Amino acid sequence: MVCPDKEFRVSFRSIAMDDPAQQWEVHLTFPAQATEASVLPLFASDWDGVPIVKGAFECMGGRWPIVGGHGEMTGAAFMKGIRDKEKAIWFMRPGQEPVPGGLTFG
Repeated sequence: MVCPDKEFRVSFRSIAMDDPAQQWEVHLTFPAQATEASVLPLFASDWDGVPIVKGAFECMGGRWPIVGGHGEMTGAAFMKGIRDKEKAIWFMRPGQEPVPGGLTFG
């Protein structure tokens, strides 16, 4: 994996929930020229952009802790998830049921 000379971002978003407090969005940023050795920042928020205080984002076969809206995964973990065709995407918050989501385009 070698990214282009320009940073890019992919976004994941929860399904719509009856309780808007359960909705989430996670942005995964690929820095310019990122490789499998790179750290890829995660930013987790509600649908209004307010950072999620604490939780875990499950994606690409791993569970990535989120604190103060921020977390990270490695390029290697991302590529392993792609190769293994991992499809599960969830966000877990303390004291709440996990909420599923998916890759978004816009």
